[in-house]
Amino acid sequence: MRLLDKLAEEKINTAMQRGEFDNLPGAGLPLPEEDFTFIPEEMRMAYKILKNSGYIPPELELHNHIRNLESLIQQNPDSSTRRQYLKKLHCLYLKLEESRQRQLNLVLQNEYYEKILSRLSGT
Repeated sequence: MRLLDKLAEEKINTAMQRGEFDNLPGAGLPLPEEDFTFIPEEMRMAYKILKNSGYIPPELELHNHIRNLESLIQQNPDSSTRRQYLKKLHCLYLKLEESRQRQLNLVLQNEYYEKILSRLSGT
């Protein structure tokens, strides 16, 4: 074992003996599953390495932001606030489609968006 590895092991063992790792949030729970469904299979390991080193690719960051907004929309009963969140969500979907470099079907997305707005406003 190299000197640095040995020192790190000693520090960890000392901390464990003092109980510094007891009662940590999530102790005893399984690790959360990572969602790489939108990442091509051959690129998933590289994305995982980047994520573990503190870098989140823009696509994943965008997906996380979309999920957070969707959750806020479901939890918020105020229709005007929901409408603002829906507008942001719509922009994020457009940004995601643009990043995928696919042709946008704005007619269908706009119709869907208008239906959501009319349903929320009660008209």
